[in-house]
Amino acid sequence: MAKGKGRSSRTRLTRRGRIFAGAGVGLLIVAFATGNRILLLGALLALILVIVAFAMVRMRRLQLKATRTFFPPIVEAGGRTRAAVVIENLAHGESSAALWYDTLPWYPGYTTPDYLPSLGAHRDRFTHPRTRSNLGYSIEPPRRGVFAIGPIEVETGDPFSLATGTAVVAGTQELIVTPALTDFPGRGLSADAGDGTSQIVQRAATGSEDDLMTREYRRGDALRRVHWRASARHGELMVRQEEPRTRPEARIIVDMRSDGYLDASTDAPGPGDMEPESETFEWIIGFVASMALHLRGSGYAVSVLETAGAQLAQPRGGAARDATPEEFLRSLAAAQLVRDDFAAMPPDVHGQDGGRAPVFALVSSPSDATVDWIARTRHPYETGTVVMVGSRGSAEVFEKAGWTCVRVGLDARPADVWTTVAASSRGGARVD
Repeated sequence: MAKGKGRSSRTRLTRRGRIFAGAGVGLLIVAFATGNRILLLGALLALILVIVAFAMVRMRRLQLKATRTFFPPIVEAGGRTRAAVVIENLAHGESSAALWYDTLPWYPGYTTPDYLPSLGAHRDRFTHPRTRSNLGYSIEPPRRGVFAIGPIEVETGDPFSLATGTAVVAGTQELIVTPALTDFPGRGLSADAGDGTSQIVQRAATGSEDDLMTREYRRGDALRRVHWRASARHGELMVRQEEPRTRPEARIIVDMRSDGYLDASTDAPGPGDMEPESETFEWIIGFVASMALHLRGSGYAVSVLETAGAQLAQPRGGAARDATPEEFLRSLAAAQLVRDDFAAMPPDVHGQDGGRAPVFALVSSPSDATVDWIARTRHPYETGTVVMVGSRGSAEVFEKAGWTCVRVGLDARPADVWTTVAASSRGGARVD
């Protein structure tokens, strides 16, 4: 929330004011050239009128404050959020009618100017409903990012519409725009194949009889734990021993290095930059967001590794130190390509369930060093799938290292890519 009490920050002549000023100057020149006093009087009146109007607007003090609240405060790219704006008069006199608009970081640069009615005088002891006006607007952010919305400006004029002044009544406010999310088919890593069957690429998240083990009966064991069929097979009493169950795990590796994207911009991105660094990177970030939340919602403990930097929150779930989905999406909204050295290899990079956690890598055109770094994050017994987006490079290195490669284009639908990734077996696959 910001408050504006000073003079108009910008004062300028309107089109009518410029015509009056030009006419006044022209008449003044003609009056001096011809010695015509009537023209001189007309010129002076026109110029005085313009000067007075300009001074009125320039000297006017707007004592307004405004608040802006987004509903929802976090929105997907291409989605819509509503901004509730309240403008209040703090002056002890009634304010004049005006126009107001908010500033946007994308085209056309501001919201549609709207009418601000005259507001009643402020009283110290109580607030009258007429001293404030409830306004608002809707916006649809075109892409992900953390954008500064504002400031809110109020435009006033003189009674003759010869000059206008613009005053800032509220500062900027961050709007978090996350990647657009896609609902993936299936649950976990199961997806419907083309023939209507279901191929599962992960162990079940729930227990079964196969989770039960038996051991020899020991003195003190409860008889209710005796496994009679196993006892009959072994010829001695055997008791049930439940195997400790852990959450199924999944690991996602994202190439965050700028040298892995052929379409990456060489210019460092600025705050609120509307041009993406790389269209390929934007596709990958959107896919990572949808995949991580899909797996998390299916009961997986999801961890995200970055080839460089540490920008993303961990969406694992189930522990106090883990990020909420909102925190994870906020970190994705601000994610950028980096030119730093490779990230240190985490000590607990391999899964806790015997090295069988599925591993997914999202890359475009990774360098040999990046390929080597990613390959070392996968345990030999883990299932590895690498999605190569808009890649011109070869997948042979990954395939020789035991990874399944899925090539996709930038026009591929994320849901279709996920179906291919979840149902893929050894060998290359391509989604056009």
